[in-house]
Amino acid sequence: MPSSARKSNLIGPDVCARIKQVSADAGRRQDAVIVHAMRAWARDQSAESLEFVEGQLQVGCAVRKRCLQLETDLCAVEQLESLV
Repeated sequence: MPSSARKSNLIGPDVCARIKQVSADAGRRQDAVIVHAMRAWARDQSAESLEFVEGQLQVGCAVRKRCLQLETDLCAVEQLESLV
């Protein structure tokens, strides 16, 4: 059986591009929320605003971590596909 007949794409290039785009978009959206929260805190310097900033930074870290994991997983799948 020719190697091209055995090769199967687990994830097509469209899916890969979409995963990378969603990951980048999520990071940008979370950055915008953090900037908005920091501006609100800068205006009123209240404890509530500071708590909101801290919470958004935690969410931002979680979003970034998950995006990085998705991209790492995607790279691993792409490497495996190249071996098949």
